[in-house]
Amino acid sequence: MDNLRQTGILPVICLENQAETDTLLRAIEDTPVNTVEITLRHPFAPEAIARIRRLRPMLRIGAGTVLTADALEQVASAGVDFCVSPGLHEALLSQAEARGIPFLPGCATPSDIQRAAFLGIRTVKFFPAECVGGTKALKLYQGAFREISFLPTGGITMENLADYLRCSNVIACGGSFMVPREMLKAGDSESIHEAILRCMEVRKAVSE
Repeated sequence: MDNLRQTGILPVICLENQAETDTLLRAIEDTPVNTVEITLRHPFAPEAIARIRRLRPMLRIGAGTVLTADALEQVASAGVDFCVSPGLHEALLSQAEARGIPFLPGCATPSDIQRAAFLGIRTVKFFPAECVGGTKALKLYQGAFREISFLPTGGITMENLADYLRCSNVIACGGSFMVPREMLKAGDSESIHEAILRCMEVRKAVSE
């Protein structure tokens, strides 16, 4: 969580093969990005996590779209640092806790957030952010859920990134737009690098 607060952004990436994984690693060189989320939307994801762990041991790696116990075990074995899920499931939380892996459950409503708080969770994924109230909801939650921090994802773009980062209860914003899929497929690490730096410029402007 401290790493996420420092950078303010969390690139969310679907990696389908080794070439795309290496393109990502080249792209984030010499950037402030020290944390990424690799989604489990493709069977290659656990292998990608293991490769990133081997080649960049200092990089914090999150596994996204963790929906089942088997998936959690797979990414735990691959060396993941934390897990993210679109929803909240107590069994997965318990499994992650037993494994010593931080787990960010997805919350979309006040009931979800209250349930997470009751379970002792202090940081949640706000998903799908734009569909469930966006920044207007987050600003209202500042009063109702003062101890909860949010990692919004879902519908965040370069155009609204600054609005989300201005919310005092947002630790960072996640999004696939930071590492465009078409650039990954083309092996265009330079353009991805530039896209990430533009996100960091937004983050810097908001914090000044």
